[in-house]
Amino acid sequence: MPHDVAILLYGQAFRGDKPATNSCPHSEAKQLNMTRSLVHHVIEPLEARGATVYLSVTESSNGRVCAAAMERLLREFGARRMDVFTHSSTGLPQTLRMALERFKQRAPRSPDKYSTVVLARHDVLWKMPLTQTNVSWTGLNFVGRCEVGRGFPSNRSRYSLKSGPAPVVPKFEAGENGTSPSDAWCGAALRAYTVGKLRACIMDQIFVLAGLWFAAFDGEVGQGACFREAMQECANTRDLSCGGHTGKHMGSTGHACFEQLVKHARVQARGRPVPIGFLTDWRPALSMSPTGGVRDPRHPVAAIGSRPCTES
Repeated sequence: MPHDVAILLYGQAFRGDKPATNSCPHSEAKQLNMTRSLVHHVIEPLEARGATVYLSVTESSNGRVCAAAMERLLREFGARRMDVFTHSSTGLPQTLRMALERFKQRAPRSPDKYSTVVLARHDVLWKMPLTQTNVSWTGLNFVGRCEVGRGFPSNRSRYSLKSGPAPVVPKFEAGENGTSPSDAWCGAALRAYTVGKLRACIMDQIFVLAGLWFAAFDGEVGQGACFREAMQECANTRDLSCGGHTGKHMGSTGHACFEQLVKHARVQARGRPVPIGFLTDWRPALSMSPTGGVRDPRHPVAAIGSRPCTES
């Protein structure tokens, strides 16, 4: 069991039920319920087993949420040690990167000194204690696999990454301003990372890892197809966010992170085994969502409680 735990919360809090809104009166009760579920199902069970919990709370609406509501959210954590930072964000990749950098700068100890690091979005409703899931406390854990038919041919604990060609990250090609991705690059990247073609598509609302694997996670976020900001820009600037195209839900999210994270951890381990865990073997129905079923409300461990197309 872990003894020192860091929990990194990121993304927008108090997201409304309508796209692109942060309506506190409308969404406050819903958000506070999700925050209480984190306390009840994650923090308290860990503390009951002797763990000390540190909270790194980032919130990416840049003050657009009601200040009084945010104060009420933070009160749910009681007197526990925490760092709080509000910032603006262009999307999920930037939001997660900010959370990682803030944690590295402000945590009372280096990330690898924590026995466990939990990364979770604000808009997650926890449904069962983390201590009762299939978590590997010494390993790299994912909340679950995408639908059957979207990577991972079975729910076996042993997996193979040899079931087909891996998507190839195209060499980055800048647009006219020298920084934005070009149309050609976006097209190649989007074709490479269509969710349905991934060999190992994972749900990405929660990651639980032993502290020694934090460097592997930190090193891959923003690289390849793992929470890559350029992929977010491809989706945003080309109106792919909420249409029939799955552009926004490829490299700009964490659905394609699995292979990169596992390979990085294996290199870091230098031949030692890297325990890989899934908090649940449950998988959503194939037709639930273009995001790989990540928003299926029936997820038994932790379901996302806000609408799609408002990623942050």
